[in-house]
Parts: sequence; C-alpha cells; structure tokens
Amino acid sequence: MNEDVLIRTKFQRPSIGPDILPRPRLIERLENGRHRKLTLISAPAGYGKSILASIWSQECSCLSAYLSLDKKDNDLGVFISYFISALQTIFPDSFPGTMELMNGQQLPSLDIISTRLLNEAASTPQPFILILDDYHLITDREIIQLTGTLIQYLPAHMHLVLITRQDPPLDIINLRARNQVAEIRLADLRFNKEETVQYLDIKLGKSIAPDLALELFERTEGWAAGLRLAVLALRNHTDQAKLFEVIQGTDHFVMSYLVEQVLSRQPAPVQSFLLKTSLLDRFCTPLCDAILVGEDSGQHINSQEALAHLQRRNLFLISLDQKGEWYRYHHLFQDLLRHQLRSFYPEQTINQLHIRASSWLADHGFVEEALDHAFWAGDMDRAIQIFACARIDLMQQTQWQRLEQLLRRFPYDVIECNPDLLMAENWLYYHHNQWVKLPAGFERLEKLISQSPGKKDAYRYLIGEMSAIHSLLLYYAMDVGGVMAQAESALKWTAPELSIVRVLARMSLAGVQQLAGDLNGAYATILRGFDEEPDHSDTLKAAVLVTACFAGWIAADIHTMQQKAAKVVELSKKSRSPGMLGFGHYFLGMIAYQQNDLSTAKEHFSYVHQRPYTTYDDSFVYSSCGLALTHQQLDREREALDVIDSTMAYLLQTGNSEMLPIVAAFQAELALLQGQMSFASQRANRLDPVPPLSPMTQFYAPHLTLVKVFLAEDILVSREKAWSLLTQIIEFCELTHNTVHLIQALALQAVSQQLDGDESAALETLKKALCLGLPGKFIRSFVDLGPIMANLLSKLAVKDDELADYRDLILAAAAPSHSLFVTSSNDKVGRQPPIEQLTNREMDVLLLLSQRQSDKEIAENLIISPFTVRSHTKNIYSKLGVNNRRQAVTRAQDLGLIPSN
Repeated sequence: MNEDVLIRTKFQRPSIGPDILPRPRLIERLENGRHRKLTLISAPAGYGKSILASIWSQECSCLSAYLSLDKKDNDLGVFISYFISALQTIFPDSFPGTMELMNGQQLPSLDIISTRLLNEAASTPQPFILILDDYHLITDREIIQLTGTLIQYLPAHMHLVLITRQDPPLDIINLRARNQVAEIRLADLRFNKEETVQYLDIKLGKSIAPDLALELFERTEGWAAGLRLAVLALRNHTDQAKLFEVIQGTDHFVMSYLVEQVLSRQPAPVQSFLLKTSLLDRFCTPLCDAILVGEDSGQHINSQEALAHLQRRNLFLISLDQKGEWYRYHHLFQDLLRHQLRSFYPEQTINQLHIRASSWLADHGFVEEALDHAFWAGDMDRAIQIFACARIDLMQQTQWQRLEQLLRRFPYDVIECNPDLLMAENWLYYHHNQWVKLPAGFERLEKLISQSPGKKDAYRYLIGEMSAIHSLLLYYAMDVGGVMAQAESALKWTAPELSIVRVLARMSLAGVQQLAGDLNGAYATILRGFDEEPDHSDTLKAAVLVTACFAGWIAADIHTMQQKAAKVVELSKKSRSPGMLGFGHYFLGMIAYQQNDLSTAKEHFSYVHQRPYTTYDDSFVYSSCGLALTHQQLDREREALDVIDSTMAYLLQTGNSEMLPIVAAFQAELALLQGQMSFASQRANRLDPVPPLSPMTQFYAPHLTLVKVFLAEDILVSREKAWSLLTQIIEFCELTHNTVHLIQALALQAVSQQLDGDESAALETLKKALCLGLPGKFIRSFVDLGPIMANLLSKLAVKDDELADYRDLILAAAAPSHSLFVTSSNDKVGRQPPIEQLTNREMDVLLLLSQRQSDKEIAENLIISPFTVRSHTKNIYSKLGVNNRRQAVTRAQDLGLIPSN
C-alpha cells in the first residue's frame, strides 16, 4: 500500500490534557508487565483505556509507536502497511523487506509475511512498544492469525499492547499460563471512591457534596465516561441538590439523562454541529463546513468556532495531530450522538449529510472514506463515480493492489452491471496474467455499452482501454493488422489522463514493427511516448523501456538493451517500483549470462528469484531458469535443482498454471545437462511438439529444449523429430526477425548436421549463427551445447579477423567437462527392464513423493482430493514394481525418472 494514501493521524496517540487524573497504580502495573510479550487492556467503551496507554507510553523510558485501528483495516495488506508504517515512526528506515512484499504484485502467504516481519523486528536497534488501539474492530481471520504468530515469536526487546473492548480470539489462556501476558481489565480501570472524588474535583475545579459524589460513584460504578458526562451536566446545573434527586430517580441516567443534559445546555448551533458531525469518523474545519453548508442562519455556526467551543468545554473532542487540524469524538460519545442524530433528523437529511461528506472527501483524495459515506447514504451511483475517478489515478500510479481493494467493496452484481467497474475487473485480469478471462470480460463489457445507447459516447474512452489490451493479445496472436487497428483505436479514444493505456498501445505497435524487421521504427515508437506524454511517472517510463529491452533482446541488440535495462533499474529504484526493478535485473542477467559473465548473471538473476511476490511472474520464472542454468555452468548442480524446486513450489502455491509448463520444460533442460536422460525425456514428452506461433520474447524457449532432448536420444525417429521442429523454429525466427533465438536454433541445427555426419553443412550453418551472434558477443548460446559444439568451432576456418576472434572467445569459454548430449547407451535406464509409462499426473505425484509430502499436502498442491492421490500412488507402485513410497522414489531415481538427491 502506497504510504501516500495512509491516514497519518492514525499514528497519533490521544493527547493528555492538564486535567487528566493520574493513575499511578495502573502505570506501575503496565511498567511491571513490560518484560512480558503482551499487554491486554480490555474493557467496554469509556473506561479510559486509550488515555491510560497514552500516559504510560509518554512516561515510559522505552520507545513506543501507536496505531488506531478501524474497520477498514480488515484487509491483510492494509493492516500490515499501517502496522509497519506505525513502527517506522520510531525506526524510519526499518522493515524494508516487509514493505517490499506489501508493494509487490500479490501478497505472499502468511508464513512468509510473518517470518519477514519478525526477522526485521528482531533487527531493530532498541527496545520498543507497539500499541494497537481498538483491536476489537479486527475480525479478519488472517490478521488475527498473524497477530497470534507475532505474539508467539515476538523478539525479546519488543512489547505488544492490544487495546480492545472485548477479548480477541487469541490464545490468552496459554499466554497467561506461561506468564507472557499482563492484563488490565474493567475492574482495574474503574475509578474507586477516592479517584471518583479526585476526578470530580479536578474537572469541576471545586468540591461537590459528598452524597452526590457517592451517588455518582455508585451509579457509574467508576465508569470514566459516565463521570465525565456527569461533570458536563453539573457545570450547567446550579442546583446540585436538584441534580442529586434526578439522578436517584433515573434508571438510564448516563445514556439518556446526562447526554440530553449535555446537549440541551449547549447553544442550538452547537447542538446541531455536534449531531451532524457525529457521522464523521474524523473531521477537520473544512470538512465540517462542507457538510453544514446551507444551514439556516439560526442553526449555523462557524466550524472553527464550534471546535474551539468544544475544546474549551472538554466535550469528548480528541485531537488527532499535533497541528490541531484533525479531530474525532470519543467513540462512546460519538455513538450516543449518532443515536440522538437519528432521533432528531429524518433519514433523508442524514443521507444528504453523508453525500456532502463523500463529495468533500473524494475531492481531497480520501477515496476510501468517500466511498464509506456514499455507501452509508445508499448512493451507489455516487460510489461508482468516485471509484471511476480514482481508478484513473491508481492506474497511472500502477497501484493495482489498492485498485483491487476498492473494487472488491462493490457487490458482484453491481460490478457486472457497470462498465467502469467491469473495465477495472478486466484490467486486473490483465495485471494478474489471467488473460484467458479477458475475452469473456470484454464481451460482457461491450454488451453493457451497447445496451446504453444514450451513454455510448460517454463510454468511448472504455473502448480505447479495451483496444489497448486487445492490441497486446493480438500481438501474441501474430495479427499485425489487428494490432495496428486496435492500437490506433486506443491512441484515439483513451482518456487524456490515462497515459498508461497509450503506453500499452505503443508497446504493441513497437512489437509488430520489430516483428516486421523495423527495429529502429520500434525504438522510435516506444520512445515517442516520452515526448508525447511529458507527465509520465518514472514507473511508466520504466515500463516503456522494458518494451525497448524486449525488442533489443529479440533482435540481439545487446548494446541498446544494456543501456535501456540500466535505465529501467535507475527509474524503478527512484519510483520504488519492485515489479519494474525485477525486469531491469532480469535483462541485465540475460546479457551477462550470454556474454559469459556468470558471477554478474548470478547476481542479477538471484535478485529477482529471491523476490517472487514483488516481481512480475514472467521475470521471476525466467530469471529462476537463468539462475539455475548459471549454477549448473558453475558446477553447482544441487543449487540449480534447489532453484527450480523452489520455483515450482511457488507456482503450485499461488496456483499459477500459466507458468508451470515453462518450469516443467526447463526441468528437462536441467536434467539433460546433469545426465538424467530418462527424466529429461519424461518432461520433454509433456511439451506440445508443435511450436507456438507467437513471439518468442524471453530468455528461455521451451521448444529448443525439446530439440535438444530429441537429439540426445540418439535414435533415428528422434533425430527426424528434431530436424522437423528445428526447421519450423528457424523459419519462424526468420519470419519474425527473432535473431536471438535464431542464433540458438542455427547452432542446434549445426549440431544436428554433425550428428548426421554432414560436417560441411554443419560448419556452414555454424558460420551463419556466428555472424548473427558477433555484434552482441553471444557466447553461451554455443558453449552450452557442450563438446560437440567446441569440436565444430575448432574446425571452423574463417577469414574475417573479427569473426575469428569471436570464435576463439567462445572456445576459450568452453568447458570440456560439460556434455549435453548423453545417449541412451550411457543412461541408467538402458540397464533397467522396461516399465509401463507413467501418466503426467502420476509424474507430478511422484515428484512430490520424493519431496516427502503427505497425501494431504500433495492433494493441496495439485488441487485434487487425498483419495485421488492414493489412487495415483497405487498405480505408481504397480508400474514401478514396488510396495511403498521409499521404494518408489529410489526406483524412480535409479530409472532416471526423477533427479537424485
């Protein structure tokens, strides 16, 4: 959550006035409990819980932070953002890793969040206290679970205080048994007789009759808020004896009599001000003025004067900041005022007040609160209008998490019936890579717009947004004409302030220009946006340059790509955009790997691999492939396997079915490099043998792995498959001017020709590949093919000095110990009796069995029932000829079906 949208007044603890009653006995108890993990201050409203904690935190020698919670904090991302920001008021540069997680593409699991949070809390330099006020408003199961985990593993120098009206659903009994919780409860917070008399004397500035003081004590039972109301009544009651009689005969004297007394003694304009502003959770002078506009002259009061009046009379007004700009009423007093408000004014008048509040809050950027009041007024049209305006700003700032949080506040049926809300839904599909949902989403949106003929022109900007996303989908479908038409529509109709949409359209246009071989035109289209969109944020500028990097990679223009990638890193750091920063490191890792700077490649790929939740899925997955490949080339086979295992685990945990086939294919690549031929074949057989007719834009191309496996199988039918597939890939790369993958494909074709005994053709093909790789000094595309490529390179005679130097550079990097093409005669499977082929799902189960996962864990990972898992396990045992899990794993490793530990 962006810190600019946090309500800073939530970190301001209640102010302590000069007439506050000291409570040394309770302060001492709080201080004595500080060595425990938790202090629980639990009592109903009005017993002085917050004031007590505030006094203690000011008198305590320990650093302390304060956070006032409300119902809108029942969102894990929002809660943690406020939690960390509160702690940053005392440790300004603390918790960078946790904040990075919060600003990522999606929230990680609770285990990951709590681990990161606890580790960073443990690294803070001084003991500290964190006070969470109004914790009873938290009902979200994940937040409560997180709180429990934090308490369980809290660092020794951290102390947590929960202020609540009721005990939270935490394991208080166990904490009490372990002497890990200090408790301040209702009985402790009640004023005793002496404190009651002392309090009344302080507040009134004089002594009152002992009988009246005793009656007040007995009636209020030491309730601070009740005594405060009584004081307000007494100040305006000249006859204390008369008040004493009324109190004795009043059953509900606090709730009705005293509140009525307090209100009735105020001037009429102040009464009106109190009642009408009670619907605001917090307020400032301009906000009060806005909701009171149009008041009758007899009822009107200047808001500044009204607030000053309330402060002078101690009417339950709490300052929320040191400047005295924002205030709120004591929660109990606010509840009582709202009850009176509903008695005094009709629902229509109250709704009008909400609408005025909503308008002012929306105009001043308080979107969540503006939506609250629109919903409370029952004005769904206004809520939609507020969201529609906020959506543009949030998209421009790429605040996708916050956009999703706001959208989820609307009921499903409302989203489905409103074009603006449905467009936001489609943008979230795009952002989360759920592109398969976009066609149906667009169909519903287009139908909605067509059913609103009177608003068709008003919704034209939505056509522009849809066109921009369509243009990208058509780019991957290789529909050049469609991309041009949709991109032009997007540039024509998109709202002027939505430059992010035009960025996407220009990306698609540049993409098809690169496909057509016009690389300079692609660069010009991308960079033209900088001139035409001068108000681009640094994040959007980085996004534009990411497209330039992809174009440079595809065209093997390493020099331009390196410049743009470095700029992406610079802009992303400046704008604190972890997603774009991940792309920058990914591109720099790709360049370093190909130029054989493996230590630099490892550094950049590791940066992305270690941040799965804050980077985009494609940069994370392909960086993980790059990191595993780098480890493998550095003879760190175990580390390479660990990288891919953790990547697969992340994808399974997050349900990312789109990227799973990429990692599965790369497992075949890694198995091939490690001599696990049978496992490589098993994985490769799961790939679609028909290459995708879409741009190959990434570091790793799965179908080139399939070619390698076919060649390594060293049988005629596989060689024929390899040649056929290579021919299709080469033709496709030439058609789409995909130089980077053409280099790899031609190098593989040379290997294939050499294996077939046609060395002359192999050398000629290899020379073509070298000529393409020379400008960017591509090394690993050749070296990774092992000794057979090194042998070919050593036989290649070239007259051009520059090309000869390039050939020698590759040969110098070749590692003779690595052999990619291991034939079946050397593989373990050749010495084993044949087994019945395992199905794809059985292979999934077998892999998880090797990781010692239980049936339940396997079922959760594969999204199947435990019964189905047991059925697959039984089939695996039968096919492998074993009787238990351990035997199955050992047998599969011997057969090369899964990697050995």
